Amino acid sequence: MKDIKNIFTSKRLLVMLFVFLFWLGCYLLFNFITSLRETYNPGFAFETSIPFIPEFVFIYLMVFLVIFVPFFFVRKMDFYFAMAKSYIFVIIVSCIIYLLYPAELPRYEYAMDTFSGWALNLLYAFDMPHNLLPSMHVSMAFLSSFIVNSYSKKYGIFLIALSVLISISTLFIKQHYILDVVTGFILALIGYCVFVYLKKNKFLFPK
Repeated sequence: MKDIKNIFTSKRLLVMLFVFLFWLGCYLLFNFITSLRETYNPGFAFETSIPFIPEFVFIYLMVFLVIFVPFFFVRKMDFYFAMAKSYIFVIIVSCIIYLLYPAELPRYEYAMDTFSGWALNLLYAFDMPHNLLPSMHVSMAFLSSFIVNSYSKKYGIFLIALSVLISISTLFIKQHYILDVVTGFILALIGYCVFVYLKKNKFLFPK
């Protein structure tokens, strides 16, 4: 009971809310900024053969649940803040790269005659086809998974598997290219190692 109360303290909830709003705000802002600039295409020619499967939109949207999971596993506030810093690091580095390498992915147009089609069109309406490399969708999913895995192998492995599916979904609904996914994974790994793993193993940020 005490652990549950600790999870929902005002300070912890404010940090969790700040990270989410910072992510959302930066993502939308830099998406808009990129829409005003000349863009590049980081895709490979063979990626045009990757099938378009709109049903994967539901897996894609699961990242908005995955990102909150670590906040319920980390108990100590010093680790809690370290975790928050890892998210902020990933977001800031991503946005810097978006400024240096503005990219765009052409969107599919199709009839909105299924529920998945309706959901994907709704996503497209709010999410312009920019902010590609690295994929923050992929980096935030894997960062969350790595953090949870450091506390619980059972849940961690499940979330890592889910993050792989989320990464694949970005390709099937034409939200990202393969290079975006790879760089998103690498950025998540760096953020986790620098801010969470090293602290948890007392290599960095000693008390």
